[in-house]
Amino acid sequence: MQLAFCGHKHAALHAVPAAALVAKTAPDVSLNLLGPNRIIVSFCKRQSAKAERKARAHRLIRQGVLFDLAGLAHRGRGELLGLLLAAAKTEDPGRWAHWKEVGEALWPKRAMPFKA
Repeated sequence: MQLAFCGHKHAALHAVPAAALVAKTAPDVSLNLLGPNRIIVSFCKRQSAKAERKARAHRLIRQGVLFDLAGLAHRGRGELLGLLLAAAKTEDPGRWAHWKEVGEALWPKRAMPFKA
């Protein structure tokens, strides 16, 4: 049995029988002269893209929870973006240290669905 190995940065190394890849590919994928190797590459690319989308969605959800914790969920997108842009322009390390201290003090008081 021929095995296809697909390693990408977000997931463990996959070992998939090449015949199984042929059976699971979409009908619009044509098996041309390149054979199963093309399917293996396509499978690896899809797996990598899927893992990247999943990691991005997870990051965005975690960041969205921060707005809820701060009591800003009722604010509009424009207000929130303006607030973040103003904070991003702040160069004062003292202000950043103070914000970090206040934010981290909130962690133990809340039941957090994720780790910092």
